Amino acid sequence: GENGSISPDGAQNVDFRGSATYTITPDEYYLVEDVKVDGVSVGAVKTYTFENVRADHTIAATFRSESLPLTITASAGEHGGIAPDGETTLHKGQSQTYTITPDEGYEIAAIKVNSKTYKAASDNTLLIEDVREKLTVTVTFQEKAWQNPFTDVSKYATYYKAVQFVYEEGLFNGTSATKFEPDTTMT
Repeated sequence: GENGSISPDGAQNVDFRGSATYTITPDEYYLVEDVKVDGVSVGAVKTYTFENVRADHTIAATFRSESLPLTITASAGEHGGIAPDGETTLHKGQSQTYTITPDEGYEIAAIKVNSKTYKAASDNTLLIEDVREKLTVTVTFQEKAWQNPFTDVSKYATYYKAVQFVYEEGLFNGTSATKFEPDTTMT
């Protein structure tokens, strides 16, 4: 059945009056719910042996989650997104990775998981491991702060905003990649 397996799989040849043992294995986070032999339940067994085989037989298993499903609800504020967005259903102990994408000119301001603040990895992903409860993930974005390339323009200088403006508008790119020379006369 789904969420588990029976081994060996498929039709097996067994000698007349021989025996065959089958192993029933649930996937991670699942349990054996029931095993049916020739359509009759034999319970939630993990092995079953056909003995003294004289005819064809069938074996089938069903599996169920070991816990109730848990949801993570993810949302992003203006100026960016999170994927997957909305509700994701997991089982206890599973993990979920989110990709956070700020719009152009924006960066992640805060990531909150049930009101606790987290940081994204350098590749703008958030990995939530070993989920044990229902979670809410919210991401907010802020405009990127100007990255001043000029070593001779202090953020405390009275002309700082003016330098930022002319640089961002492409009016003047400084005298070099790292120098603006604000005290030099322009001609």
